[in-house]
Amino acid sequence: MLNKNFLICLTLLMWMLSLKLFAQDTPPKPLENKVYDAMTGSWTSDDKMMGMPMHQEVNIHWALNHQYIIMELNAVGKDNPAVKYTGMGVFGVDEKGNAKTWWFDDWGAGAMTSGSGTFSVNMFTMTDG
Repeated sequence: MLNKNFLICLTLLMWMLSLKLFAQDTPPKPLENKVYDAMTGSWTSDDKMMGMPMHQEVNIHWALNHQYIIMELNAVGKDNPAVKYTGMGVFGVDEKGNAKTWWFDDWGAGAMTSGSGTFSVNMFTMTDG
């Protein structure tokens, strides 16, 4: 059972976050980004990952008022189906029009990465991460 003090602190934190968020009149317009649009969909590939052949399935979709794309990756070893990897990426755009990225996977919070990047006509280039 959750501690009463913990619940009070959590409620206050959520209240403070909502004040900041709702200080704006309305949420921003849905994001328009041709590169992210082109990335959306379901994809499969056979590639090397962790030094071994893997079958990868990727699903990318828009989320949260069309502000982010979510990438869900599932990979299975071709020679050894017991070897699996699952990851999830969240990709957005900052106020300057640059990419902001976050990657989460089976390895937990210690392995989480974040990065940024730039867009050209039909390309997304990670500049750090």
